Amino acid sequence: MYSIHCFLVLKVIIVAKIEFKMRNGLKKRIFFIFE
Repeated sequence: MYSIHCFLVLKVIIVAKIEFKMRNGLKKRIFFIFE
């Protein structure tokens, strides 16, 4: 039970990091387009 909880927490952290990187990438692309 504990290991499953840890796995879910890690999964959420990994997904959040990926989304953060994608959002930063989109922001950089948008700034590049407007420049």
